[in-house]
Amino acid sequence: MKKIIGNFEYVEISLENGNGKKEKILAKIDTGALSSSMCYSLAESLGCHKNILSLKNKKGLSKINKLKKEGLIKKTKIVSNSEGKTKRVFVGVNIKISGIEIKSHVNLADRSKIRHDLLIGRRDLKRFLVDPGLNIKLNKKMNIKKKTNKKIKRVVILDREKKDNVGDHIKNIHNEFERRIKTESLTTEDYLLFDLTGKKVKLIHKKEEFKVKDTDFVFARYRGSNVPMTGLLSMYLKSKNIRHSFKFMEERVNKSLKHYQYLYFKIHDTGVEIPKTIIGSSESILNNFSYIKEKLGKEFVVKASGSRGKFVFLIKTKKQLKEIFEEMEPVKKRLIAVQEKIDSDFDVRVIVVKGKIFSAMKRESESFLNNYSQGGSVEKFELSELDKDMVLEAAKIYELDFVGVDLMWKNKKPVVIEVQVGPQTGGMREAHPEMNFIEEFVDKFLD
Repeated sequence: MKKIIGNFEYVEISLENGNGKKEKILAKIDTGALSSSMCYSLAESLGCHKNILSLKNKKGLSKINKLKKEGLIKKTKIVSNSEGKTKRVFVGVNIKISGIEIKSHVNLADRSKIRHDLLIGRRDLKRFLVDPGLNIKLNKKMNIKKKTNKKIKRVVILDREKKDNVGDHIKNIHNEFERRIKTESLTTEDYLLFDLTGKKVKLIHKKEEFKVKDTDFVFARYRGSNVPMTGLLSMYLKSKNIRHSFKFMEERVNKSLKHYQYLYFKIHDTGVEIPKTIIGSSESILNNFSYIKEKLGKEFVVKASGSRGKFVFLIKTKKQLKEIFEEMEPVKKRLIAVQEKIDSDFDVRVIVVKGKIFSAMKRESESFLNNYSQGGSVEKFELSELDKDMVLEAAKIYELDFVGVDLMWKNKKPVVIEVQVGPQTGGMREAHPEMNFIEEFVDKFLD
């Protein structure tokens, strides 16, 4: 019988090749992570070899190979987290959780800005059942002094470019910040972009990367039309551990599925492959058109809606884009996602029900859009194991019982081009004539 544990448990840990030192520490139990992870500082206190600790700043291949031969390192692996993909080393450890001893290997990471120095992933949880309601008070009572409240050295003032519309009280706050401390203005609607074309998300302001440091504070004024952009910025700043005055915006965005462009930001953080993507308002897309073409190529896809291919366009010129924004009024009020055009004659829609793949169909057409609702033809499609893993990982971001995940293939590897809430199923019934689609679909929910 499996032992029931909570999301937080006291864990006894020691190094397999250590000097017998043990630590009892409150760890986070995270079923969303595959591997367990330990902070460098904890590894050092356990007696981790200094040559392993030196890899924190310099990861020389020859040194890694030597440490593997000596048995100090078990393996190296690319690990995905909120800051992108990083290469980490794994060391052997002995772990005791709720009286059960486990021999495992954990990766080393800089967790100095994270509340828990030890995270236990699902690879080490095979003998347990996790009840999120247990031991929650352990985490609340935990007294860990982390150096997170660094002295503010710069205030970034987030607002529209035209400050003459700002109320006197806001103007006074801006002026007082400028009198006391180094400040910098960050205009939102017209010039701000989020560049997801690389391993890490970049904040682009007036065609150049705007770097926010952990000693900065971002002060924002938010109005109705500013909500999408400030919501996305809040998610970005959270991933960088940057303090700001509008953290509630992220919660507001998470409760609303109106702006599906947020999902690209979340998917990117999981390490799931997506097309090269840049997100911004209609005005910021136009004002940064040359930057976008440089990143995505001469021809790219513009997405302002994820429903039935509506407001999805293939763009070559700035004039063409401007005309679309002028004609399609609803587009101007949304966040816009622009993506590289993937050369493929088809895409695949996968239906996921209660965390399991239910059906998949291939969609193709003679036009740019393959949607069944736009006249595309459909047929049954068999997914590879790699395809399935990526689909299920992408589906997790919604935490819903019914989603659709769309795939294309780039260099023979699957790429998630979209995740849909309440996806259309008409094409699925045609692609799977062997199924009584409606009956089996409902069966999955009631199972």
